[in-house]
Amino acid sequence: MSDFCAIHEASLTTQGVLYVIQIIRAGVPATDVSRLAQLMGTTKEHLIKILDLPRATVNRKARALQNLSSEQSERVVGMAKLVGQVQAMAERSGDPTNFNAAQWVAQWLEQRSQALVGRRPAE
Repeated sequence: MSDFCAIHEASLTTQGVLYVIQIIRAGVPATDVSRLAQLMGTTKEHLIKILDLPRATVNRKARALQNLSSEQSERVVGMAKLVGQVQAMAERSGDPTNFNAAQWVAQWLEQRSQALVGRRPAE
């Protein structure tokens, strides 16, 4: 979880933004998709669908221990930043003990929202 908070915190400063851009340009390891899915309490396949990533490419690159493309990495980093933002809000609002930001985001993505005319954020 701390990696996601670090990405969120880094994105709040100019120097940090440059760091996040470097991560995206270099590409995140394809294996991070499985790691993020596990932290969110969902399947890799479901997260791939939510992030609109090509399943075969993610699986092939994960097996070969390769990085995702910049475009694909940006989607993974975006989800990590969202998890980090939720964790930061929980920490500022009180005691985050027993709060799992990654799982909360996964559940929120699946809840229908009136603001989205009854659609789920994952859609």
